[in-house]
Amino acid sequence: MINVQEIEKSFKEDISHRGENLLVYDYFGRVTRLKDVEISYDIHGRYRPPKEFEPPRKEKGCIIS
Repeated sequence: MINVQEIEKSFKEDISHRGENLLVYDYFGRVTRLKDVEISYDIHGRYRPPKEFEPPRKEKGCIIS
């Protein structure tokens, strides 16, 4: 059985720990702030924290002359 209160508690703890404005990926892969993301959970009814957004790195190219 899914315990909605426990999931919401875990979500609030995640916000407290990582910060509400942290950029994360939502369920559909869109980038959003942690406080605005739809809460998701696994098949066991446990809170599934969203993955933190990592901006693409700029590759330092090699210039050959």
